[in-house]
Amino acid sequence: MRCFYEVLGVPVDVDDDALRKAYRKAALKNHPDKHAIDERQAAEERFKEINNAFEVLSDPAERKWYDKHRTSILRGSERHQKGDGGQKEPPEGYVDVSRFFARGCFTAFDDTNRGFYTVYAECFAAIDEQEQRAWLYNEDISEKARARTNNQPPEAPAFGRSDASPESVINFYRHWQSFTTQLDFAWADIYDTRTAPDRRTRRAAEEENKKARRRARREYAESVEALVLFVKKRDPRYENAVAAIEERESARAAEAKARRDAEKARRYALMKESLVEEESEEEESEEEESEEEKSDDKNGVEEDVDAIDAPAPANEAQAQAQAQAHAEVGDGATNAPRVHFAEDTLPPAKPKKKKKKKEKVVLIDDDDDFDAAPAAASTDLWCEACRKWFKSEGAMANHVRSKKHNQAVEALRRRLEKEGLLDEDDVASC
Repeated sequence: MRCFYEVLGVPVDVDDDALRKAYRKAALKNHPDKHAIDERQAAEERFKEINNAFEVLSDPAERKWYDKHRTSILRGSERHQKGDGGQKEPPEGYVDVSRFFARGCFTAFDDTNRGFYTVYAECFAAIDEQEQRAWLYNEDISEKARARTNNQPPEAPAFGRSDASPESVINFYRHWQSFTTQLDFAWADIYDTRTAPDRRTRRAAEEENKKARRRARREYAESVEALVLFVKKRDPRYENAVAAIEERESARAAEAKARRDAEKARRYALMKESLVEEESEEEESEEEESEEEKSDDKNGVEEDVDAIDAPAPANEAQAQAQAQAHAEVGDGATNAPRVHFAEDTLPPAKPKKKKKKKEKVVLIDDDDDFDAAPAAASTDLWCEACRKWFKSEGAMANHVRSKKHNQAVEALRRRLEKEGLLDEDDVASC
């Protein structure tokens, strides 16, 4: 693999404008259509290499990562030196992700042996397999965490093929973008602690080795996360998956809104119908009360009813009884005899609904005279402390129990005490 800066023919510190000009120049020079048929295949390989170099270097995040790991990528694998000048290689099965950052590692976006989906599916499967092996031997994992999975390492979502579902594509990138490694990176140790001459030196060497392991672990995790971003940017399924899920969520939101609106309309209709029924019942009740009042006004409240077509007296005793009845009624009575009905034979009268009337309070300003009170008011309904008249004893009683009245009485008491005119009987009567 050649260096991307070398492919485009630019220095490492090239700016964006110069990088873009160099890319256009190299792309025009190596475009397959400008070469003969026998040279077209080689031109296509160079053209792919140029495009891949520009895609990486034109992205600030990818370029930053590439600059940081350029030496190791060109070398082909990470190597860490020991303190004695030797080299210590990673264990067998270690997945070097640096070689998967090149556009030439796959031929096309298909499921063939060297296709995009096959190459990266094998890559992430190998990373997950090495992480599962490391999980089994990782001493930092607690027994409780192992018990939750029955001592089985968790499996990461698979990369999938070209026909993977939108949910599986989204779940894959969501999991791998927060990648953390379980490898111990023991091969990153700088010193061999077994050769330390004393305990102090050994502890210092162990601290340096821990720092080196943490540094190597962080760099590897960053490399995998950068590879995930590299693949996601080129994966045709990702944008389609995002669009499909957004469309599905929009449809669900619209359906939920329609259900809420329908339920709201149904409740509003029920409430309106209930209000109409209540108003109708109130109108019917008012009409019945009005008819009853009209009937009572027309008939009056009489204790006796005139008899209609009284029969003629059959004998002298009946005639005397009728004459005595006329004498009891008086001069204003008619000649027809009155028939008195017993109380238990009269139909029971319907009780009238009494409307509650609010108690009216007459307010008098401090400058008003006491004589300005209503003519029908009694002095027992006057509140000296509050300077108010009340038209009923109930209103006066409610006022006396109020907090505002008690405050006014207390203010009146203090004022009278100050003027030396306090009369406890007068204040108590307020």
